Amino acid sequence: MPKLAIIGLGKMGRLIDQLSHDRGFEVVARLGRNDSVTADSLCGAEVAVEFTTAASAPANVRAAIDAGC
Repeated sequence: MPKLAIIGLGKMGRLIDQLSHDRGFEVVARLGRNDSVTADSLCGAEVAVEFTTAASAPANVRAAIDAGC
């Protein structure tokens, strides 16, 4: 089961969280607005979905890539 990090816990992030297990993913990290995207906070996730604001997304994506996700 691939390990998934959800960055952004609004409506879409919560929906992905609800559906992920049935779609074959294990959610290992749920990051909200007060959480930093780091290797530690991603908890070994293999893939991340990013559902924050347009202003926050580029830095979050770069941080996830830098963390090996």
